Amino acid sequence: MPDDLRFCALGCCYFVNSRPTTQFAYELSARAHLLGLNASEPEQTMIPCAKAGSGINYAVARKLGFYTGLRLPGTAAMRVLGDKNPLVFDAITGVFLRTATVEDLQAWNTARRQALRTVRGMDGRLLPSLHTPLGVAKT
Repeated sequence: MPDDLRFCALGCCYFVNSRPTTQFAYELSARAHLLGLNASEPEQTMIPCAKAGSGINYAVARKLGFYTGLRLPGTAAMRVLGDKNPLVFDAITGVFLRTATVEDLQAWNTARRQALRTVRGMDGRLLPSLHTPLGVAKT
């Protein structure tokens, strides 16, 4: 059985079988079928970046309990524009739940817009503090 591979478009979030991993481990799993270690190509899914935009997508996924992804055809890079069947994954476990419904996509878009409005409405002095790692003095 091939690995279930997920990555974000920014190239910083990688998952193999719903577990966070490094880019190197991800690429090894993606190429395992070429080496004869897997009989078939892995299923690759592009997901929203959990780190981008001060973690907006991560917060939305936790609020809704799911995130969406687009299945890529094989290892054919970014040919996802023709994919009309986004997938829904559990936000905590990463387990595939179902093919996304119109309601799922509307809920995701609405929650994301609300989160962006909230961040934009914050005091400008608060936002930079969100980027300061714990243990580092805020300047």
